[in-house]
Amino acid sequence: MSVFNTQHDLTLTTFKTPQDLYIFELKMASYTAEIEDLRCRLQEQKKRADEEKKRADEEKERADEEARGRKREKERADRLAAEQAPTPLLTYLQLVKEKLISSLSVEPDPTKSSSGLVTTVNGKYYPPKLCHWADFANLHESRFSQLAEAFSDNALFPSRTNVQGVEQDLSPTTRKDELDLRPFIRTAIEKPAQRLVQAYLRQTKDSQTKDSETVDFRFQSNAYSLFDKDNPTPTNANVATAQAEAPPSKKQSPERFKEVPDRWGIRKLLNGEEVTTLVGEYKAAHKLPSGSFKDVFQAAGESLFLDTLRRLSSPTVDEAKEQSTVVKVLCQIFDYMIKAGLQYGYLTSGHELVFLMVKEGDVQTLYYHFTAVTYRANSSPSNSPRAIDVCYGPVSQLTTFVLLSLESAKRSPQWIESAKSRLWQWPLFPSTLNLADRPRLESLYKDYSSSSSGDERPKDEDGSYRSSRQPRKRQLTEDTKMTTRRSSRTQHQRQHQSQHQSQRPTLPYCTQACLLGLSQGHPLDESCPNFSSHQQGGASHNHLISKEELCSLVNDQLARNLDENCQCLDTWGMFGAVGVLFKITLTDYGYTFVAKGVQAVDERSLLHEAKVYAHLLELQGVIVPVHLGNIKLVQTYPLVSLATVTSMMLMSWAGNNLHSKDYGPDVDIDIEAQKQQSIVELNAAGLVHDDLRQSNMVWNQERQRVMVIDFDQSKIQLPQRKRPGDGGPSSVLGVKRARVDKENLNTAYDLY
Repeated sequence: MSVFNTQHDLTLTTFKTPQDLYIFELKMASYTAEIEDLRCRLQEQKKRADEEKKRADEEKERADEEARGRKREKERADRLAAEQAPTPLLTYLQLVKEKLISSLSVEPDPTKSSSGLVTTVNGKYYPPKLCHWADFANLHESRFSQLAEAFSDNALFPSRTNVQGVEQDLSPTTRKDELDLRPFIRTAIEKPAQRLVQAYLRQTKDSQTKDSETVDFRFQSNAYSLFDKDNPTPTNANVATAQAEAPPSKKQSPERFKEVPDRWGIRKLLNGEEVTTLVGEYKAAHKLPSGSFKDVFQAAGESLFLDTLRRLSSPTVDEAKEQSTVVKVLCQIFDYMIKAGLQYGYLTSGHELVFLMVKEGDVQTLYYHFTAVTYRANSSPSNSPRAIDVCYGPVSQLTTFVLLSLESAKRSPQWIESAKSRLWQWPLFPSTLNLADRPRLESLYKDYSSSSSGDERPKDEDGSYRSSRQPRKRQLTEDTKMTTRRSSRTQHQRQHQSQHQSQRPTLPYCTQACLLGLSQGHPLDESCPNFSSHQQGGASHNHLISKEELCSLVNDQLARNLDENCQCLDTWGMFGAVGVLFKITLTDYGYTFVAKGVQAVDERSLLHEAKVYAHLLELQGVIVPVHLGNIKLVQTYPLVSLATVTSMMLMSWAGNNLHSKDYGPDVDIDIEAQKQQSIVELNAAGLVHDDLRQSNMVWNQERQRVMVIDFDQSKIQLPQRKRPGDGGPSSVLGVKRARVDKENLNTAYDLY
């Protein structure tokens, strides 16, 4: 019975007896307990519902928090992935600008920075005329548009994390001298530009089908050629003067007297050649403060160099120090460009970047384009402000500059000599020596020719063959008559070749047997690929000239034109600590061989090597190349490294070194056994090489064996003469061999 029904009953009930009341009270007590129990159950149920709701709310909160955590983790992972992901062109350039270029800090306290001269330029070539490179801006817009089109939005460049890591690696200290500046320039400007160029070459590689196409580019600190040993070092007087002028507390920069560029731009071609395309020069930022180049360029006219010379030579005119410093720095890199035969060069102080260009037909004018590291342009191919900034920044412009250099050709040695003949060396003023009054190279050759001709082959005191316009007179045989009949045709060939700036040798190398026959008076080798050229259209099977005449004729040929059938092989890596190889063809006779060129400081080493070849006469063309003779050049050969070759040793081409593993088709050889065999035979001949390594051993396809080269460090051990009565016939033979070896050595010294 429900409570409501009970209450309804109570209202209708009359208590007749106490018992009824008692019963009623019992019922009420029961109802009250039931109501209380019901209330408790309701409260418990409500409590459980509240707890369930709380638990549900807590679960929901936990779920929401986990979801938020997952979202945060995803966002963090996305950010990390984005920071570690490669970047597109404009993003990368902006990162470089914000993180790297902006990190330059120059020591403001002059007492804590290096002192001394910025550069010394006495004796260096300078341009009489300086002009603004007006069309560089248009060239840059064109090249950068090509980059943007090639890259599109592809993420090809380092991530934000990588750039930030590089930023941390850069020294946080202020830059006190040129050495401190180098990491900044290389990291913040050169390396990014190199990356852009390399990426562009990769993107466009499908269009590169010729051997001459560029497949890679890099900046490096040395030229890809023979190291320049002949450069003058500072005299003690110069050093003392510089030290005396500097405050005692200031350190002296060790770079002040160096005579080679700080940087070289090297491109690698599809055929494996590595060619220098440009040079770069650094100058300490505190010695050329921000705005130095800009101020001088804005105030200067075309005659800046001549005006500076005039000012420096006048005791009554105050020296404009900033202008003088800028001019000398420009003179220094111009001199490098001329001597290296390069069209392009750049210099930087960290604050500013200057791009330089010398036209092939106008060596007396230096063209410049200036840009500040923080340069901003007013217009750009893109409407984005960020694009405007980075498209015209130093990295972008250096990239354009490199691309321009890849389109240029290294100028020939003959161009270099011609250019130097049309320039003046600091501090000579043009008015003191007109170009018309200067001796020309051609007249020098003519004078030399007339003085050197005669019956005797000219020879220096050291035995090297000098140039002669006529070979040594020989007995008139059928062979020499053939040579005479060709004189008119030879003259025509020389006139024709003089119209061309450069002529690389195209004939294949002569065989060992061919050049050995020339050297030792044997008949022509019919298997030589140049056999018909040696015959000169005749039927003789004898060599028409001797090796002595070959040496003299080669020197004549190089004296006329360094580019005539002469190619320096440094672009193929064929150079070492002492010499650099050349491929040479004697134009009139087709003899094709190599020459080892050395600088003046290493000429004695070349003489020593000639003695070794004389000692190994019986092994020439078999274990060692055929030695044809040494020549002392009339006209020295300039290398891109600024080194100058003064003497050459002519010899047969032996082959590529063992590093190349070029053993020919289908050749199954035990190369180690071949190496040991050659070494044993050399030792048996009394030679201690002292520099035996892979690069000094070559595989000769003709002889099918290993040949050994480079004997500048070798030692000759002649057999000791035994005392009388100590031996039989063998001892007599040893004495005879020793006597022959000694005669060969003396002959080598006399001739070579």
